[in-house]
Amino acid sequence: MEGRLRRGASFVATRADGFVLVRTRPSKGLLGGMTEVPSTAWAQDFDDANALTHAPLKAKWRKLAGVVEHGFTHFPLQQSVYVASVPAKTKAPDGMRWVARAELHGEALPNVMRKIVIHAGLVPERFT
Repeated sequence: MEGRLRRGASFVATRADGFVLVRTRPSKGLLGGMTEVPSTAWAQDFDDANALTHAPLKAKWRKLAGVVEHGFTHFPLQQSVYVASVPAKTKAPDGMRWVARAELHGEALPNVMRKIVIHAGLVPERFT
């Protein structure tokens, strides 16, 4: 794998009624048009201490132990994962939507996002 390590953070918000917050990535660029949990930009100088300033919702976020590692052809990535539970009536922020946890398998989740939702305990490791 070439390129310098990039880091970022992903935010896995679940509603009390079993829905997960997602958004569609911009159509152009890496993983264009695919579904992701809200995440920061991936940067070589990412500062995890400021990650929560990028959280998509006001919630009691908890950072999970460890990181999710993924290798793209031109750089390796390490993502910190934050999780939060919010009330069932919580509205999705602009540009985002709620998807039933049971329907995540039908979303166009790239492998790195599959690893993140597995790390967050939303789906079994054999998630397909």
